[in-house]
Amino acid sequence: MRRALSRWTASALFVAAFATVIVVQAQAPAGRYTISGGTVYDTKTKLTWQQTPSETTLSQSGASSYCAGLSLGAPPLQWRVPTFRELVTIVDLTSTPPVIDSTSFPNTPSALFWTASAFPGGTYLIDFGLSDGLNTGSDSSAMNYVRCVH
Repeated sequence: MRRALSRWTASALFVAAFATVIVVQAQAPAGRYTISGGTVYDTKTKLTWQQTPSETTLSQSGASSYCAGLSLGAPPLQWRVPTFRELVTIVDLTSTPPVIDSTSFPNTPSALFWTASAFPGGTYLIDFGLSDGLNTGSDSSAMNYVRCVH
């Protein structure tokens, strides 16, 4: 299952279908992210992110356990798997895959990432490997990466 991230994305895809599009890698606006001790604070959403994602892919329950056991931040923060709406806030559609600010979020694979948002029979994922940032769905036994949030 694939769905557009927003109306803006759908509009951009419509325009792209009828025009030549030049893709330029961009980074987040200055001051958007504050990096400290392996975490990234988003000044716009007020969320704190794990700077580097899980090193390996995990099942959905493995991703939840991984985040719950993560020790980052001062004092150590309580981490969890982000919701779809939270994870989509760090998708950067102006970047070439992976579609994320690579300065703030280094070593992000162009791959699927878990969210905590479920639908009947599965869980929504964000694919940082797609240039349009579309999401997909998966059953909980699939193996995907996770980037935890606080």
